[in-house]
Amino acid sequence: MFKKSKLIFLLFLLLAACGVKQPVTPDIQSSVGHIFVTSGSIIGDIFLDGETTQKATPDTLLNIPVGLHTIHVIKNGYVSSPDSIEVNVEKEKISKAEFELFALIQTGSVFIETIPERGEIFINDQLTGKFTPDTVHLETDTYAITVKKNGYLPLQWDINVLSDSLLTLNDTFEINHRVLLESFGNVSCTPCVDAVNNLNAFASNIDINQFAIIDYFANWPSPNDPFYKVSPQDVDERVFYYELIALPTLKIDGSNNAEADNYSDILNVFETAYSNHNNTLGLSVERNFLDGEMSVCVEIYDFEKLLNENQQRLFVAIIENGIHFDSPPGSNGLKNFEYVFRTFLSSNTGDEFQNNSNTKRVDYSFTWMDWNYNNCQVIAFIQNISTKQIIQTTIR
Repeated sequence: MFKKSKLIFLLFLLLAACGVKQPVTPDIQSSVGHIFVTSGSIIGDIFLDGETTQKATPDTLLNIPVGLHTIHVIKNGYVSSPDSIEVNVEKEKISKAEFELFALIQTGSVFIETIPERGEIFINDQLTGKFTPDTVHLETDTYAITVKKNGYLPLQWDINVLSDSLLTLNDTFEINHRVLLESFGNVSCTPCVDAVNNLNAFASNIDINQFAIIDYFANWPSPNDPFYKVSPQDVDERVFYYELIALPTLKIDGSNNAEADNYSDILNVFETAYSNHNNTLGLSVERNFLDGEMSVCVEIYDFEKLLNENQQRLFVAIIENGIHFDSPPGSNGLKNFEYVFRTFLSSNTGDEFQNNSNTKRVDYSFTWMDWNYNNCQVIAFIQNISTKQIIQTTIR
């Protein structure tokens, strides 16, 4: 392990607290294009990568990151042809997505409600653009209805829709518990190579719905670590909070330490933490992208109103996967990186929230940087700042 003396560590904390180290801001997303979407003479709502754009046809989606994106146009009581279009957005070019909408004949209605609300409704695995509670109109036939909400297990029904009928469906979501692994390393930390390999092996062998990973890059042994320089104050605060003096370090659900270079220990600590997830706190994330801005809404649903908001804080972070360098950016030889911490949308000390009712929604917006949007995810977690225990985590 790379260790610092107490004197060096205290000096590091003093410098961070005094703001001597200034953040290096990446360039605002420059690799963007646009998508013009039409649906003939019928107006429909435009969805980008499964998320609402709050725009209707015909319209242009501006400043979309280059790469592949999926477009849907949706109108209740209509079917679109095709169901979706995959668009390859090119830099500074306008791509087109052309749909036709056709009215349904001989329909019935299905009203769907859930606890908590805002479950996303899918019919035969197809996006409807509707959220619970709401009504969908369907042609007479049999259907598989699925309602999905980030942070929860899906709800499913098999139904038969009759002409001019009304069917009501309702249920309560079951929480999808996740454990958060927070890794700390550096591109010039040689022992971190084994830690990275262990983390990748863990991610390959464990159910992806049971965990989320954030990989922070600290400022030693190399202060020129390119990942550290993106959001140094955020990383410094996290290092300070956990009082870290050695790399690599692995925190599991905040209050649990695992030996980063020991795969068996990582697995054992994870399994214990996962088995202890029995709280009734729901956490979900919605996100959408419009005109170069990513909007994120985090919903906290406290089924039994057990939260003590004086000690709990909400953290919201962006990570990026699939980062590759042709040459290693540091001295440890690693060229491929996953789960890389980019920035906090929340305060780096966590946001307070008042939870006077079961549901609390917190909104964030972020001007997108020159990162690969399709490889980025949002991680939200609630942490007890006194005990350091992370209570609930979700990722989208």
